[in-house]
Amino acid sequence: MPSTIGLILLVPAMGMPLLSLSTAGLLHDVSLTQAISCSAIAVIGMATLVAVCALVAPFLNLWLVFTVSTVLQLGGAPAWLPTLLRLNHHVREWAMPEVFLLAVLVSVVKLKDMAQLLPGVGLYCFVCLMLCTLLMETLIDQHEFWQAYEKNRAQEM
Repeated sequence: MPSTIGLILLVPAMGMPLLSLSTAGLLHDVSLTQAISCSAIAVIGMATLVAVCALVAPFLNLWLVFTVSTVLQLGGAPAWLPTLLRLNHHVREWAMPEVFLLAVLVSVVKLKDMAQLLPGVGLYCFVCLMLCTLLMETLIDQHEFWQAYEKNRAQEM
């Protein structure tokens, strides 16, 4: 369930404005994808790392858990499922939306005296996405996936 909600929240978290910066009568909105693409111009390595840890790895983590849990709940045990389980083990290490959120909070604290910052819908979606990811990591035991796979495989034989 958290993986489904997380996948739904990922789209507005990426595209909707995270923060609105208002200074000298000018208002500028920044989404997660805009922030990554703007930083890619300055430092390509840093932007790539942020994109992987804040977007790609959380998406893959959510998608892999959703796919594996759906297949196992339907009673299937296809030969490719262990590959997805192993891939998810490695992807989980790179999914760090909470680190990106901490960076946003540090930016807010640093910029609060220079400009007015307004949270956007994307920020709320990103916080909920982070909570879904943390909930999913807390509630889902990877060993149970492997046990369910072995059980479904034994029932098919």
